[in-house]
Amino acid sequence: MSIQSKVSSWEQLFETAQKNTSARRVRRPGQTPSTAPIPSSLHKLSPDTAPPVLLYRDTNSWCPFCERVWFALEEKEIPFATEFIDLNNKPTWYTVLVPTTLVPAAKIEGELVYESKDILLALEEKFGTTLLPNDPEENAVARQLVEDAENNGFKEASYKFLRVTPADSDELALQATFETKLDELEQALAKYPGPLLCLQF
Repeated sequence: MSIQSKVSSWEQLFETAQKNTSARRVRRPGQTPSTAPIPSSLHKLSPDTAPPVLLYRDTNSWCPFCERVWFALEEKEIPFATEFIDLNNKPTWYTVLVPTTLVPAAKIEGELVYESKDILLALEEKFGTTLLPNDPEENAVARQLVEDAENNGFKEASYKFLRVTPADSDELALQATFETKLDELEQALAKYPGPLLCLQF
């Protein structure tokens, strides 16, 4: 039986969606975004206790760097609060607080950390449930891969290729550079038999 035969109006569809969706979002009337995900580990806190992490992130949830920090917080089950930053109209207090003026940034137990990689590493240092390998040798390799992804042109190559438009005359060159970087990463990961080496990084 099709959905169309079960649901006769948008109101019924909305009601059905509500009944089958977990209550993991909070309404924010008059704000952007109008809803926000509820961190899964807030129940760990005593009443009236502030979460140890305050995450500053984009309002539209398009930023992949914000997403990877959010995923890590959830995976590590760290209670956190979220402050949304409108990237088209950044508050003055935020541009003063964060030297790069970019998102994400986080206050981790009161200490400001910015740049997603640095936030992830700070979470590794301060909280348990590591997302990096426990084996010292593999841990060192994983950390080096994280550094290389940031600094050896992988991030730049991927961004340039993924943002290519039909008007770009160098599309093939961008694709070739991106594929070369993917091959380098694949060769590095192939040295280790496990399915994951740098979980969430």
